[in-house]
Amino acid sequence: MNQSGITAAQGTEGVEYLIYDWQTDGMTQRKYQINADESFYKQEYCGCSYSLRDSNAFRKEQGIPEIVIGGGGVYHDPEADAEEESLENVASFFDHAHSEGTEEWREAKKAMKQRRKDAKSGSDAQNNW
Repeated sequence: MNQSGITAAQGTEGVEYLIYDWQTDGMTQRKYQINADESFYKQEYCGCSYSLRDSNAFRKEQGIPEIVIGGGGVYHDPEADAEEESLENVASFFDHAHSEGTEEWREAKKAMKQRRKDAKSGSDAQNNW
């Protein structure tokens, strides 16, 4: 049970916090239907710049329009939304995002290598983690 969700809902008139186990197949399908019926906001990446970059690279490869910051996605089609978030599609996304062959991955790896701690130097400027 999510106590913070319950507490937030109790403090806001007209807001109902739904407590369900969405992990079952039936409840997952019901979730998509509720989301579409109520036009719930659909966040399509975690919110960080790396996720936006990786998500848009994957979407471009799949022929899906890019995520537009502030554009706000909305659940609209329960079947399409379920397919988009299927285990197969999610696995495919992560395979693509972490592929050594993608330019984005090589650039991120290079940037991270440059940010590594230099434990030998002892300098705070060089130990930027």
